[in-house]
Formats: sequence, structure tokens, C-alpha cells
Amino acid sequence: MADDPKKLKWHSMDEIKANSLTTSTQYPQMVCAMPLSALPEGIQGMPGLVSAYVSSYILTQAAQGGVSAHGEFAAVRIDAGIGKGYNYVFGVSSNSQSYFSGPRNDIPGHHFDPNQSVPVSSLFIGMPKKRSR
Repeated sequence: MADDPKKLKWHSMDEIKANSLTTSTQYPQMVCAMPLSALPEGIQGMPGLVSAYVSSYILTQAAQGGVSAHGEFAAVRIDAGIGKGYNYVFGVSSNSQSYFSGPRNDIPGHHFDPNQSVPVSSLFIGMPKKRSR
């Protein structure tokens, strides 16, 4: 994972949302569109939210606090005529509790022209991603 684990702050996520994330992740290292309803509750209320994407890692990655990171998701919104992307990491703790960390806005796709296609691959910090069909 391309992040300093000491800086991660994990937020608990209910099992239904965790299952929605993993169900939306069809192919490891591929980016898949996901329904906004699959996002954790607090993120669903983000003003101007227009789309969301998810990608899983081929192998889980150890992270802070005994959490095994399973992948990333991104939330995209439009704010005052600017497209904004936010990155989140999701995983499971040693006691099987689901968590997510973020938002990260230090990603190449944080700001983009909303009149252009969403730069999906630039919304993720892990391994290079391809968009699924």
C-alpha cells in the first residue's frame, strides 16, 4: 500500500456495506463501477456525489492496527464546477471487523474537468489499475 500506515485512521463499517464493496470488486487490480448505495453511510451523504469505483488487491496488505487491507474505493463528486475524487482503503481487522480509511485527496485524480471523462485510474493509490468493461 502506498501510504504511511501510522497516518491511517480506520472507521468501522457494517457487514452489509463491507459485503457490497467486496461484491462490487469483481476482478483483482481492475477498477469496477459500483452503486453509490454500496458506499459506507457517511460517504453516501457527500454533497455532489456522482459516482463510485472499487478495486481489490491481488493479495491483502498488512496495515496499522492489525487491519489487512483488501482494496480501495473512490468517491467522485462535482463541487462548484470542479470534479473531485477521493480515495479510501478498506480491509478487515484480526477480529473480523470491517474498516475503511480515508479520504485521501493527494491523488492525481483529486481535481479534474467534469466535462471530460472521470480519470478513473488516477483515483487509486495501489498497483496500476485497468478499468473493467
